[in-house]
Formats: sequence, structure tokens, C-alpha cells
Amino acid sequence: MILAILILITVRAQKPPLPGTGKAHPRDAITQEQLWAAEKIEKQLEKEVATKHKGEVKSDVREGPFQTLLVRAYSPGAYPGTGVMSVIVARNAVSYGIHGERDFADFVRAQGWLKAEPDVEDYMRVLDYAQFEAVVMHLSHLEAPVLRLQGDALVLHFMRGFMPGGAYATEVVVAKTGPVKITQKGAKEKGR
Repeated sequence: MILAILILITVRAQKPPLPGTGKAHPRDAITQEQLWAAEKIEKQLEKEVATKHKGEVKSDVREGPFQTLLVRAYSPGAYPGTGVMSVIVARNAVSYGIHGERDFADFVRAQGWLKAEPDVEDYMRVLDYAQFEAVVMHLSHLEAPVLRLQGDALVLHFMRGFMPGGAYATEVVVAKTGPVKITQKGAKEKGR
């Protein structure tokens, strides 16, 4: 009897698997409030995509870098680069990005990245979900992405692809105050 109670307590104390992965959460990585917020936002994004695009709408929640959840809703039949909405949800259960409660720059500042930059690939992954609807084509084979501190700002330079074959240098700046600033520079003509 005591053993059965201990097993029951242990099973109830475990977090449910992360949607779409079948993997259990590392105990300190994802909070229950964060998961609930992500699931609520997932349903909101599904509704918004459904109002703009006819047909089936799918969605997913994935574990991302920096203890985030990456939330996306999309219409599989939509023209490439359209029919997608995404955000990131941080440990504080707040969503960040163009469809989030707060600007991506607020997330960057909260992480302390204006003092020490994070890994560039992980940064680009959360940036993609927050600002580019999880569909950005970063063309690292043309030019390696560079993330560095410049004065009081965190600046990312990367080559961004556009359909049907364009490539543009892109700069993403997060300063001490204000929203994230994204600037597209001139097209890259050769070397694709």
C-alpha cells in the first residue's frame, strides 16, 4: 500500500511530455506555467491563421534554446512564406515576438545579452520564431552569421534568402531601449 502511494505521488509529480516530442521535460528547463501559456497561444495562433487561410491548420510547440518554447501555427497549403505565425514563450510564461505580448528586444535584455552575446545559431533560432514566423532562410553558406556587441547594442549580421532566389544582407539590432530593429541591406548577386 505504501509503495503504491509512493509510485502514485512520483508519477503525478512528473511533468507531462512536451507536445510533439514524446520526451519528458528536464525538471528545471520548462515550467508548467510556461507550457500552459504556450498551449493557450498555440490555440490563438491557430485561430488567426484559420481566419486568413482556407484549409487545414496545423500547429506545434517545441522546446527551444534558452529554456524557451517555440510555438507555431501554419496552413500547409499556403504559399511558401505565408500562412505561418509564431512566437517564443520564455520561462516567465511571457510570449515574445511580432505576435507576442512583448517585443523580442525585451527578451534579449532580460537574458543579459547586452553584456555577453549568446551562441549565434541558438540566437538565430529564437529570433526566427519571434520575428520571422519560423520561416527565415539564413544563407550561412554565402556568409557566416556574426553576432557581436557594438557599444550598448547586440547586433546580428546574416545573409537572408528570399524566394524565388534573392539573398539580402540583414542586420538585427537590439539596443538598451526600444524595439528590435531589422534592416535589409542590398541584394547579393552572385555566389548562391
